[in-house]
Amino acid sequence: MMFLLGMIIFVGMIVMAMMMSGEMMMFVNLPSLIVVIPPALMFTLTSSSKQSRSHAVKLLFNESLHLNSAELIAAKHVFTTFGNLNILMGFIGVIIGAIAMGNTLYGENISQIFGSALAVCVLPFFYALLIKVLCSAAEAKIQFKIINLAS
Repeated sequence: MMFLLGMIIFVGMIVMAMMMSGEMMMFVNLPSLIVVIPPALMFTLTSSSKQSRSHAVKLLFNESLHLNSAELIAAKHVFTTFGNLNILMGFIGVIIGAIAMGNTLYGENISQIFGSALAVCVLPFFYALLIKVLCSAAEAKIQFKIINLAS
């Protein structure tokens, strides 16, 4: 329950900061989301078992779920993999954006286009960082269970 509350507070603070900085839609870009989330999700699905993914999600919201050390480590691995792959895909998205931006900048329009193009260029990494923060919190929660199991 506390994990869910922490997630809600985190997302709320981020949304509030985004709203205070201007128009909310400037933080939304579907191609950036497509570059980051689906590949990371697919790689995570293919590198973990259905059982470890199920345990990973259940551990976040069910304090009374008792698993052995190997199951806890496998569940933690799901969030580690998903978080790390999001960061990598975010970097790839930035590179794609930089290449696209470089190919559209020319002559007199550079100063007019550069600002908004750069903003869109870094959105994939922004999305990746948000997801990595949530995954890191999930990893920490599971790591705490692993430590308590060992003692």
